Amino acid sequence: MKKSRYNAIRVVSSVMVCLSLMLFGGCSSEVDPTGGAEKSGADASAPAAAKGSPSESSPSASPIKPEKPVTDSLGTYYDVIKDRTLAECVASDLWARPTDHLSKKKAESVKGFDQIGVSNSYNLSDTLPSCGIALKHLTSLSGLEVFPNLETIYLSGLPNLSDISALRGMKCLRSVDLQGTAVRDLTPLGEVKHVRTRDDRGVSVYVTHAMYDSMIVPRNSDIILWKQG
Repeated sequence: MKKSRYNAIRVVSSVMVCLSLMLFGGCSSEVDPTGGAEKSGADASAPAAAKGSPSESSPSASPIKPEKPVTDSLGTYYDVIKDRTLAECVASDLWARPTDHLSKKKAESVKGFDQIGVSNSYNLSDTLPSCGIALKHLTSLSGLEVFPNLETIYLSGLPNLSDISALRGMKCLRSVDLQGTAVRDLTPLGEVKHVRTRDDRGVSVYVTHAMYDSMIVPRNSDIILWKQG
């Protein structure tokens, strides 16, 4: 009887102590009301939960997307235009490198070239090393056939240029500057037909006074010769 009373007092004392600890700092153990040994609040056999932060490895950088292949490539500018200097000049005029691939879509979007001749309608200085003076050796425009929608082309000051057959069939041509060239046969331009309007009277071809009388102009064409200089 005394033993039971002693155990009851012991349990009450333990509970009071635990309550006091809870008020001032917490109690991390449980009391076995039967007077047994104390046991941890967490199962000792259970592994402690990992409290570390998740992996702090930086996210992998987004992979660089490769350039889309040119599916409608006509080849590089060097492939398309055999004269390397002309290829470089055309590429420069289109903000490209001669080793870049020229797509059919881009070629069809080009409306004009104004930096091939030594001089041009804007009186720009000859600053591009692959154009102007560097093209004085040029004899033909071979390769420019891939630009079917050209409207303007300035070729003035190229004394050896005599063949403009590459311009044959370009239906959109409106202005061709041939001043100071060796071109005399305008037959390739004879196929160009325009709907005559007040603003569009045909293909304006600019030549010098010295060239004017020797030009071969096809009959029934929309070519209009303009003497310059």
